[in-house]
This record gives sequence, C-alpha cells and structure tokens, in this order.
Amino acid sequence: MFLHPMAAGDSIEPRHRAIPPYVPYRTFVTFLDSLKVGVPSHVDKSVLKSMSGGVQAWLKASLRALRLIDAASVPQDALHKLAAAEGAVRKRLLKSLFTSTYGFLVPSVDLAVTTPAKLESAFFDTGASGDTVRKSIAFMLAFAKDAGVELSPHLLKRGAMSRRTPRRAPAKEGLRSADDAAGKAEEQRSGVVDSVHGPPSRDWAEQLLDKFPTFDPAWNDDLKEKWFAGFERLMSARKD
Repeated sequence: MFLHPMAAGDSIEPRHRAIPPYVPYRTFVTFLDSLKVGVPSHVDKSVLKSMSGGVQAWLKASLRALRLIDAASVPQDALHKLAAAEGAVRKRLLKSLFTSTYGFLVPSVDLAVTTPAKLESAFFDTGASGDTVRKSIAFMLAFAKDAGVELSPHLLKRGAMSRRTPRRAPAKEGLRSADDAAGKAEEQRSGVVDSVHGPPSRDWAEQLLDKFPTFDPAWNDDLKEKWFAGFERLMSARKD
C-alpha cells in the first residue's frame, strides 16, 4: 500500500472526500518554487499575476483541495513548510501530503498494483466527471513520482488512462475541446506524459493548434475566459 504513517511534525489533517486537485502539476510546482522568496499572507491574483485568470482559479481550487490554503486563500502551515523545503525534506513532506490527499483510495485501491479502470472508478466516485477525472489522475501520477510513491506499471503504459467525457450542451463543446487541447499541452510540459510517452514535439503542438476550436463571440463571459486561458497555455507550450 502507498499509505504510511505521517512523520512527526507533518501534521496534515485527513481530508473529507472531495474532487482531487486537477491543475497541471508543473503549474503547482512552479507556484511552490515561486514561494522561496517568502509565503504571502494570501494567495491572490497579485501573487499569481504571471498566470491568466482561468489558471489562477484552477490553481487556487487545487491548493484548497490539498488543504494548502483555506477558504479565504490564507496559506496553511503545510504550505509554509513545503515552500521552505528542498531535496529529501520536500520529498518527505510531499509524501505526507500525498497520503492525506488521496486517502479516499484506501482500502479499495492499492496504487502499487491497481489497474487504470479501477483507479478511474475511484476518481469518478469523488464527484469528478469527464475530463476532470483524466486531469486529476495526471496530477496524481506526477505527484506520486515526486513524492516517491510506488505506482502500478499498468498505470504507466502508453494510453493507459481513458479520455471518457460525458456529453455536454452544444454551447460548451468548443470549450471542452479547448480545455482538452490545453490540458494535454500542459501535461506534456509538466513531464507527466514525458515520463511515460517520451518527449513532446513541435509537430504535436502544431496539430493541437489546428484542432483548437474557433472563438465564438456568442459564448458567455465564463466560457470566453476559459477559452483565452486555454489558448494562452497552448501558445506557451508551442514556445517551449
């Protein structure tokens, strides 16, 4: 099993069942590294100004799911510890956080031997749906690598995780395609797909751009914001 007793001083409370974090893992790590200069009193747009509004909201939701910030966006003790830690100390803290975050998998899922279908089912049970499940699992797999958590070889095979997405209203279809494309680009950059599928290529990014949905002025403000956030991430991936 991947769960182990927490080391003394790593007091991270067990979580109630909730949708797990699903921001691109590289975005999370970049944010942690940015805190080496100091942890702010609040995680707000003024300290996340390098990110689009959509990515800011995505990151903050994931930080709350990890219990690194509270409902008012105030950093918690665990975030202060992670920001200051390096090397083996950070790895130990990440493992403790991993244990707390994914406690809902126990006892039905043993990450060392589980199958993709079994893992997906457990994530669907949290209330996540469609592409959010894929993103949540992508975050977890990258998180496990950094935390030193053993993973089933079945989870690391090319194409192991499905891309099941429920049908949505026509007005949101373009947004779903944009989110899928941008999310995949972020995963390539984060190293989650790199570790399993090999390095990304510029041809791959160009193909994604060709499939990116055309902006529709008839969308509501929320859909427009998410489209721009997805397009920005895809453009960033092309430049890398």
